[in-house]
Amino acid sequence: MTQAVAVKFLGFLEKLTGQREITLPIEEPATVLDLLNLLSERFGPRFSTSLFRAPEELHTYVRIFVNEEEVESLNRPLPFQNGLPQVAVFLMPAMTGGSGFHG
Repeated sequence: MTQAVAVKFLGFLEKLTGQREITLPIEEPATVLDLLNLLSERFGPRFSTSLFRAPEELHTYVRIFVNEEEVESLNRPLPFQNGLPQVAVFLMPAMTGGSGFHG
């Protein structure tokens, strides 16, 4: 059965995809990894290398949220039974040098 997933892109991914939000079909049952692979196919290798540092291994600065809850495992099933899953994918910039953030 095909279901729809709403995906929000934040930070660098919004610029990379040229979109802030999309809704796309995915076959059920599906995991977070299935969704990320589908997005990688749609947006290409630059998008994929922005997410993954190795196959099935996210960069440490990437955070994935499903229904406002941070995802710990890419094998987590998407929760279709409660309606359209709201997925936010964004890049968290790594801190560089120095003693902290200076605003």
